[in-house]
Amino acid sequence: MLPEDAFLRKLPNTIDEAQAIKLEGMVFSADAVEFSFNEIKKIALIFGEKIPDAPSSVRTRVFIHAWNIVDNLHVIRQVIKSMNVAGERTDEFLAKYETATLMRNKMDHLAANAFNISKASKRNPLHGSLSYVYVPESEIKEVDGKHTIGGAGIVVFSSGRLVPKSSIAVVNPAGMLISGRAGLFQLEAFGLILELESAVTDMLAYMAKINDSFEENFLEMATNVAAEKGLSFDDLKHNTAAGLTVYLTVGFSSPAIADEPDPSGV
Repeated sequence: MLPEDAFLRKLPNTIDEAQAIKLEGMVFSADAVEFSFNEIKKIALIFGEKIPDAPSSVRTRVFIHAWNIVDNLHVIRQVIKSMNVAGERTDEFLAKYETATLMRNKMDHLAANAFNISKASKRNPLHGSLSYVYVPESEIKEVDGKHTIGGAGIVVFSSGRLVPKSSIAVVNPAGMLISGRAGLFQLEAFGLILELESAVTDMLAYMAKINDSFEENFLEMATNVAAEKGLSFDDLKHNTAAGLTVYLTVGFSSPAIADEPDPSGV
């Protein structure tokens, strides 16, 4: 996550407002992606090997967060494509995570495509399947002073019905680096696979690069404008409040009854 004092979180008022809206949207979407991924990972760590016993509400939460990642990666891609941030790293990010946009579009046109989906030779569960690797504590051994992993479990979540033509991809940990006790999260939907963990890692690195690039360009511009026009550099950097949270207190002339029925009946 970008630091609280990151340039993109405190955009100067002198930045073009349309561009500021795009950057603000991108930052919020990046926060949403990271938050949802952390929530999925938290569920994986809490339930561990007992994940098959988790209530259905847990499965629902997992897929809500997975699709939140899809939707917000799509937003980030769209914002990037609309701005002048061309470069090899940008091209790589856009190409690598086009899957998020394709998934999002498939879901948006679900009603129109329902018949074709029903006739497909292979079908994923409607909202997809999520797979990851979990390393039980019993499989972590110390060998020659180093922690090694003797084995792991592969978890697969299905979002909905399994029909005779159902197809579910299972993550393959062979030769892969497992980050922590749970890792290699991937979502499969509509025949597409999105590697959630890689997406978060790449997105955070890209956002840091964008933040540094925009800050560097703005500081150079503001320095030149301040010198040429005799303006205050601090005034050019000024930004309005962002992420404001307020708590207001209210007093009552007579004590309120906390359990009094709502007269509206709601």
